[in-house]
Amino acid sequence: MIQRKKYNLLIPSEKTQWLKDRHPNINSTELGALFNISKYATEFTLYHDKKAPDPPYFEDNDRMRAGRFLEPSIAEYAASELGIQCIDWDEYYFDPEIRQGTSFDYMLIAAKDNELNGAILEIKNVDQYIWRSDDSEWTDQNMPGYIEAQVQHQMKLSGVHHCVVAALVGGNDLKFYQRAFNHVIADNIDFVVKRFWNRIENNDEPDPDYSRDSDYILSMNKVTNGGIYDAAEDLHLLALVSEYDRNRKTAKASAETLKEIKAEISMIVGDNEEIIIPGWNCSFRSNKNGARTFRLTQATECENE
Repeated sequence: MIQRKKYNLLIPSEKTQWLKDRHPNINSTELGALFNISKYATEFTLYHDKKAPDPPYFEDNDRMRAGRFLEPSIAEYAASELGIQCIDWDEYYFDPEIRQGTSFDYMLIAAKDNELNGAILEIKNVDQYIWRSDDSEWTDQNMPGYIEAQVQHQMKLSGVHHCVVAALVGGNDLKFYQRAFNHVIADNIDFVVKRFWNRIENNDEPDPDYSRDSDYILSMNKVTNGGIYDAAEDLHLLALVSEYDRNRKTAKASAETLKEIKAEISMIVGDNEEIIIPGWNCSFRSNKNGARTFRLTQATECENE
């Protein structure tokens, strides 16, 4: 059964409570990770975030601050262009049984078109360079997949069957996307959310995507236990170490490639800091700043005897 709670997110204590209340749920902005279409997370990172007792901390940045100030103006501009009005929708809807939740931007009111009266108004502020980039999912008709999933999830939990996304591109080009509720997508949402929570309950960790998850993985085991990982018979780890050494000696090797290999090694050795590998001196110790540093040198003949 859907439940609702009201928050004033301008009050720090209420925003803190809102973050705590939404942590045990899969929220609309997180849903894309379960379909592997999120720009910001993977199922692997979401799994570890939800396993943690507290919500993750995200440091505020200029884009986020600008978005908070611009959002009301974009909403007012969008409502004016549509010839209707909008009001804040400051409630959190959640289903404690399936553990899903969603927040909203605005609700459209006073619309002559009954489909839009009471509809969700979602605001997006889009950088013109992101819009025009070669890998952009934005077009005049289509939005990125994770936003499509977000608004379907919002409609599913609210019971509202229409949503308008107003995207302001480059500060002056306002684009509208109207979406209707899709029962098939709603059923798929329930399926992937239930599957995710089953994974949590069974400690069934998703496979990481090292091309996307490397930074997250390298931040996971910052504290070492001083232990030793014996890789004498671990052929896969030996292959990774050889690949790392080969790539760092290659001028064309990128920092991203080396980071991906280090992340995979980190997943294998866990919080151990010494690694025993024939022919190599290898460690993954924490430095004075709390970050783990991977060191690899070839062992001398004397050390090998």
